[in-house]
Amino acid sequence: AAGASFSTGAAASLKRHPTNETKSWIDRIREVFPLLSRAKVDSFLAMAGSYLEEDAVFDAVVSALSEDPLGTSISEASFAAMAVGGRARGRKSLMASTPSSAACERVRSGRRKVAQLECQCCFAEYDFEEMVSCHTGGHLFCKVCLQKHTEQRVFGVGNLGVKPNSINGTNTKHASKALEILCMASDCSSGFREEQLRKACSEKVLAKYNELQYAAVIESANVEGLGKCPKCNFIAIVDDRMPPLLFHCPQCKFKSCRDCGEEYHPGIRCDQVETKNEMDGRRVVEEAMTSAMVRTCPRPMCRKKFLKSDGCNKMTCSCGCYVCYVCRKEIPKNVAYQHFCQVPHCNHKSCNKCPLYADMNAADKVRVRKAAKKAARSVKEKVHVDVDAMLKDPPAAKSYSRRR
Repeated sequence: AAGASFSTGAAASLKRHPTNETKSWIDRIREVFPLLSRAKVDSFLAMAGSYLEEDAVFDAVVSALSEDPLGTSISEASFAAMAVGGRARGRKSLMASTPSSAACERVRSGRRKVAQLECQCCFAEYDFEEMVSCHTGGHLFCKVCLQKHTEQRVFGVGNLGVKPNSINGTNTKHASKALEILCMASDCSSGFREEQLRKACSEKVLAKYNELQYAAVIESANVEGLGKCPKCNFIAIVDDRMPPLLFHCPQCKFKSCRDCGEEYHPGIRCDQVETKNEMDGRRVVEEAMTSAMVRTCPRPMCRKKFLKSDGCNKMTCSCGCYVCYVCRKEIPKNVAYQHFCQVPHCNHKSCNKCPLYADMNAADKVRVRKAAKKAARSVKEKVHVDVDAMLKDPPAAKSYSRRR
């Protein structure tokens, strides 16, 4: 009875004259439970102090709030039950009643467990300093989960998601763009305060998040005359002095069409302009066709490319290397013309040699078609390339050397 009256008196004194430690407790609790006012947290501390030793008060309040983040059902009875059930008794009284070192260790472990909260995303338990909560729902998450959630939105998806509209607590079919990182709880459309995000995310992530948030706010404002760069996503008001449909990005200087988002194309309709995927796909096929047609010097230190205009199939590179135009291999100096078949009208199947004179256009066309088909298949998941149309107008052989 004397101990109980002492605790009650200490709690009353604590409430009339809050100590620096009590103020620190209030600040730490409100970091994790920002929806609670300072007065409400102070009242919970006073309630706990009426039934528990002073060094168990903080853990008891955190334990109660972990089950009821808004504190709506917390009362003096909650802390009285803790005192009777021994959930958060003070260290001094517990150690006095259990003098063995093993029992003391169990008490300390129990007190540490009281101070841990469950993350509602990964469902692991963390010290309450490692927790953050959403803005209005009071849902608790660990800093690691909020960090990964933000990074996935910022660098992976590239937007802040969709926020469902609600009427009288019921979600409607319509939704709007979110203007902040949303809570990870499925039934919550709240965001996170800036101080909560700073606890979990690096400056790099926050900088990118601020860019996305700025763009989302600007777009939701429906300001007339806005343009967005498809290259760097910079948003700005279009200069009236610019030609129609032109957006000249003030940040990266890229000129784009405001209708289709492709590179600016004056005098050409948007449906006649190739998209980036179409250009990339066509370039891949063109490069494959060119590689199939053009010969390359086999010497590693040269690798010069060339085409034959006329003459025999024994080619001489500018580096002095002899190259067979048929099999594309190097011809040793001591072999020279012996590499080629010297028998007239030979079909070269039995002699296993290359022809000295032969029209390679037909063989090159077959080789080019095979290369084009193979390249088109490699990009078919991104874009369809009309190989037959490209074969009718093959890429011009650039400035490759033509040697005899």
